[in-house]
Amino acid sequence: MTESRITVTYRLETPGDIEATAVKVASDQSTGTFTALPGETDAVRARCAARVEQVTMLADAERSGLPDDRPGPFHRADVKISFPLEAVGTDVAALMTICVHGAWSVRGLTGARVMDIDLPDEWSCHPGPQFGVAGSRRLMGVDEGVMIASIIKPSLGLLPGETAAVVKSSARPVSISSRTTKS
Repeated sequence: MTESRITVTYRLETPGDIEATAVKVASDQSTGTFTALPGETDAVRARCAARVEQVTMLADAERSGLPDDRPGPFHRADVKISFPLEAVGTDVAALMTICVHGAWSVRGLTGARVMDIDLPDEWSCHPGPQFGVAGSRRLMGVDEGVMIASIIKPSLGLLPGETAAVVKSSARPVSISSRTTKS
């Protein structure tokens, strides 16, 4: 059986090694973290890691696509990175997470653009947004006030029980009050 995958084509630019940069983007966009985490097991990486499928080199640029003082040349390529559908599902927020959430912060990257997204047939049943703000408040038991969320890592691929354990270990109630000061 063929594994269903989402393929994102990025146009990447770097003064460094374009293939190494592509591997770093794939890692950061899926299971990679800055530090070892208990939930980031070999099993999670095997099930959920993105992979570089294709690197098509383009002409070098003498100037960076983003403001950068480094001298050229800047190596450019169209890079296809695929993500297992099992890790992402058919959720638009998860799709945006894999497409753009950390790619632009990869060290040495001087340009990045999403050129194309190829979705597998399973996406044709996409249910669309489920909860919205009102539903999120209902699920959290918060009628008013500020709701703050955080990204958990690994950002994709944890099973519900694994996600619950990470959230439980990092969540704590916080009271936020408004203060006014007189000048």
